[in-house]
Amino acid sequence: MNILLGSCGGLTGIYLAKQYKNKHYVAGFDKNENNAGKYFLNNFFTVPGVNEKHFIDSIIEIINKLKIDVYIPLHSHEIAIVSEYKEELEKYLTGKILICDTKIITLFDNKFNIYKEINKIGLKCPRIIENETMIDKYPLLLKPIISSGSRGIIKIKDIKEYNFFSSYPNHFICDYYDLDEYTVDCFFSNTHVLIGYYIRKRIKNIGGAVIITEAAMEIDISKELKLIEDNYSLTGPVNFQFFYHNGEIIFFDFNLRFASGGIPLSVHAGLNIPELLLNESVGIPYSKNIQINLSKITMYRYFEELFN
Repeated sequence: MNILLGSCGGLTGIYLAKQYKNKHYVAGFDKNENNAGKYFLNNFFTVPGVNEKHFIDSIIEIINKLKIDVYIPLHSHEIAIVSEYKEELEKYLTGKILICDTKIITLFDNKFNIYKEINKIGLKCPRIIENETMIDKYPLLLKPIISSGSRGIIKIKDIKEYNFFSSYPNHFICDYYDLDEYTVDCFFSNTHVLIGYYIRKRIKNIGGAVIITEAAMEIDISKELKLIEDNYSLTGPVNFQFFYHNGEIIFFDFNLRFASGGIPLSVHAGLNIPELLLNESVGIPYSKNIQINLSKITMYRYFEELFN
């Protein structure tokens, strides 16, 4: 199978290239030529940025040149743009592009709106502080309405800081939780059915990407995931981050893509999302009975150097 990885220069691109390359031809592209991902590919291309004029045309050119079967966009901004051209791009591919549609992406990318939306279906998120009378404790958090990972988040320590940040443009303020953080990696079929999930505790991360993570399958999140499955048409790899305390699950981040950093643990434990994605994309039958290793596994990520 011929696979194309978009935005392949990051951790996820490198991991997927290494996963796929033993059995498949793997090409990738990125707007930045200076990245480590290209050294794990059969072919690498530089393309315009996602917001530039010829971005989609460049992808089509690569697909046609290499006879690509499956295209996997990896970065949030790339996925948002590609969702608008999904049907056009699929004309040149063997398989489906397994990403959510534009309406779902727009909803989940807006943290202010998705916090309110999730509350409506009975799930808990940090409480949005819309005025001073709602404050019952400090610290609070200032969060960008649209962001990726932990970028732009500021801790508000007192009323003076609240007054300063309360009118900050394109941000909102919510409750702060000093609790352990967890990620649930999920895979949804092209018909929006949840095929499998795996829960991990985020022990240590750098720039939002986890470098130490451990299994946390003792947490029962099945009811919450069923509510999400029933209310939103999700497709492909997605991950949700949440706090867990005294049996309560508090969602705080929603990513409609592969998780950055921790996905190898989920794959190692039996939720092989890269393989599920290929099979689902091209219509290869596969077992929906995912066998998960429930042992307390810990993953440690380390750095490795390349020289050119």
